Amino acid sequence: MVQRARADLKAGRKTTTLRVPEVDRTVRLTDQDLKQDPNQTQVIDGQVDFAQTQSFDNWDLGTEEPSRLENLGKRKVGAKFFIASFLAVLLGSGAGWFFSSGPGGLAAIPNLVSRTVDQAQLSLAPLNAEIAIVEENSLTVAKGLVIRTEPAAGSLFFGGAIKIYASSGPRLIAAPTLNGKNLAEATEALLAAGFSLGEVQSFFDPASVGRVFDHLGADGTKIPEGSRINLSLSLGPVPAVAGMTQAAAIVAIETSGLVIKEIREEFNDSVPAGQVIKLVPLVEPLTKSSEVTLLVSKGPNLVAVPNMIGQTVLAAKTALEALGLQVVVNTDQLTSRWGIVKVKKQSVAANTQLRVGDSVTISTK
Repeated sequence: MVQRARADLKAGRKTTTLRVPEVDRTVRLTDQDLKQDPNQTQVIDGQVDFAQTQSFDNWDLGTEEPSRLENLGKRKVGAKFFIASFLAVLLGSGAGWFFSSGPGGLAAIPNLVSRTVDQAQLSLAPLNAEIAIVEENSLTVAKGLVIRTEPAAGSLFFGGAIKIYASSGPRLIAAPTLNGKNLAEATEALLAAGFSLGEVQSFFDPASVGRVFDHLGADGTKIPEGSRINLSLSLGPVPAVAGMTQAAAIVAIETSGLVIKEIREEFNDSVPAGQVIKLVPLVEPLTKSSEVTLLVSKGPNLVAVPNMIGQTVLAAKTALEALGLQVVVNTDQLTSRWGIVKVKKQSVAANTQLRVGDSVTISTK
């Protein structure tokens, strides 16, 4: 009803005060009823349908009520306008601060990890920051690439300096002493020193079987921290077959796991014929299944000295040198006559066995 009254006030309709019996439901009045004296109690005849709300048209609510309602409406509209204006100013100021001095006006530091220093500086150029390059060891980031920044990536930049931490690679440190250790001991020492175990191979070496005899950094050279260090373990010494008979040497070599690719005989002045001179590796260091050559002595290289008496000096000298012998000429003749003058003596009798390289003297006196 109040809403309808307000509508009438705005439309300029005349209103009057109506007194109705106190009932629990709304009653619809006709225009004829409104023309009656509003101060007189009226009896309504007949049955009225109270099941639904009824509306009243063109009836007087009095003269004081419209003024109070109008004032109340004006005050509410004014308050709403003031609040809306205040909120608009407040939001505008906040937005200005957010996008200028506040977080909305600040740039975030980009993620520069694994970029080159030049690339990182180029990415930071729009921030107009003071850039400081700091080198730092790293096991995971390659040398020359960015490890991190300070402030960290994603942070809002409030001005000032930005530090770029560039990798100088792993630090160089000395490897622990491993020679003489078994595999378990060597592995423990590597891990404790900041390294990791690399490839383990076994080779023939004079060191005790199963002991480390060589590794990266064994010579004292510093190596990058975290490096994988390969170990060489000893299979024991190479079979010592020198001086053995050929048959015995073959058994020893094959038992060790080596493979004989070739047996070669050669003259040797100090090793009797049929004995092994030495074992020759075809690759080094030797490991199981490596191939070797076995050298067997044929003994000294002997030649029979021919009879040179009656031969010219030039012919005798030429024949003896062809056998591998050293020739000494004892003569008072000019070399121009060596093709004419004859040999009268020789220091070694005919058919004597000499080693290649031995000396024979021929004489014209």
